[in-house]
Amino acid sequence: MKKIVKVLIFFFVIMFGYQWQVSAGSLGISASSTTVTTGGSVRISVKANSVAGKIAVTSSDSSVLSGGTSGEWIENQTKTYTFKAKSTGTVTVTVKPLTLGDFDTSAAYTTSKSIKIKVVAPREKSTNNNLKALSIDGYELSPSFNKNTTEYTVELPAEVTKIKVNATKESSYASVSGSGEIEVQEGENKIEVVVTSETGAKKTYTILATVKDNNPIIVEVDGKEYTVVKRKDALPAIEGFQEATCTIEETEIPAFRWGEDGILLVGLKGEDGEIQLFRYSPEDGTYQAYHSIQTTGMSFYTQTPSVIPDGYQQVELKIGEETIPAYQTEEEKGYYLLYGENLTSKTTGWYRYLEEEGTLQRLLEENSKEEEPAPSSQDEKVKNMLIVGLAGLSAVLSLVLVVVLAKKGKRPTPPKKKNNLE
Repeated sequence: MKKIVKVLIFFFVIMFGYQWQVSAGSLGISASSTTVTTGGSVRISVKANSVAGKIAVTSSDSSVLSGGTSGEWIENQTKTYTFKAKSTGTVTVTVKPLTLGDFDTSAAYTTSKSIKIKVVAPREKSTNNNLKALSIDGYELSPSFNKNTTEYTVELPAEVTKIKVNATKESSYASVSGSGEIEVQEGENKIEVVVTSETGAKKTYTILATVKDNNPIIVEVDGKEYTVVKRKDALPAIEGFQEATCTIEETEIPAFRWGEDGILLVGLKGEDGEIQLFRYSPEDGTYQAYHSIQTTGMSFYTQTPSVIPDGYQQVELKIGEETIPAYQTEEEKGYYLLYGENLTSKTTGWYRYLEEEGTLQRLLEENSKEEEPAPSSQDEKVKNMLIVGLAGLSAVLSLVLVVVLAKKGKRPTPPKKKNNLE
């Protein structure tokens, strides 16, 4: 019987002792990070649970980590304090009760809590801009990858339109661009994977991916070789044109046409891999670079004039993303002459372009197809002087005529002859 009583008493003490431990107040401390670099900061949080009173939060070495408080009231809450890292070293941040009472036990709470914080020197930024691996799903690069080799080639079948480029950086602090799913066209495709180090230094790995074309159509325009683009999805979209086709060297080629019988555009790929639109003439098989300007109510296509007006020299005019050939004198800055066709009205001739307003103005009769040079500013002055002179001369002649007629009207009437019969 006594043994059973002792067991019950032991169980009772353990049970109630555990309840007392749970219900007692507490004071805790934590940090946003236990390692901080010099010049940085760390947040120290103090949590009071079922206690209230004044506390002190201090650093063991303020020359390494400074901050904290003393005598601040805390009551059943969490408060955060910011400490500044000044120099390298390891310090202890302590929260110490000054006059702190426990709600549950109605007694003073006297237990201090602390945490260690390490202050280190700032890490030097990484200059590593190397790739650790470079590959294309399903195909082999040539030569085999080496982080110091920046140029590679790969051969792709004719039916391939997309490839996946995989690039793994060597440094976790670097960034990579240019990888992932890449669209490719017939012929040579230049793919650039750029690795940027943490310091901003760039390194470019280039892949020349050649999609086989069993029957490439090579043409020459202005002394440069181009390959005719055979896939419609490779052509850039163009406003105002309709999708069409044409036949070049017995091969059906995707194209764009303005209206039913307007100009015809096809895509040509240069040696740099860039695709540009060219005007194609099926009658004589010639190509001309297509440059256009879109203004209110007008789609203008530039052409090469056979005669350039006196005093004008060819210059490059940049409008948006387009660089087109234009003509300008040294006196007329901001004004340009353009020769070409208004696709909307189907009129060809000289137009004046005002750069500030971005407007085009026809210089000849709207229906004229004549390739006539636009008048220069000097011609305009001479023309105005002639008009003024002719107007003045006309006024003088009119005045003289009025005077003569007036005098003629006042001449005395001659006397009548006498009749012999009188």
